[in-house]
Amino acid sequence: MLSETGIIIRVSACGICGSDLHLYKEAGWVAPGTIMGHEFSGEIVEAGDRVPDLKEGDRVAAFSIHPCQQCEACKDGC
Repeated sequence: MLSETGIIIRVSACGICGSDLHLYKEAGWVAPGTIMGHEFSGEIVEAGDRVPDLKEGDRVAAFSIHPCQQCEACKDGC
């Protein structure tokens, strides 16, 4: 069930970036079955009732980094 603030995206394209490759090749902690790729774009399939700025059919690109809002970089707007 979709939450009031959630969205469902039909992914059209996804990239594997350098940090993904580093985790896979060097850090070695990627568990089998993990789906890599956090840079993606697609189309909104469904948006929750409390998502005012997005609607079905909108094309979007994901920004999958969740800032902590606590560190100096976040407080400086980075």
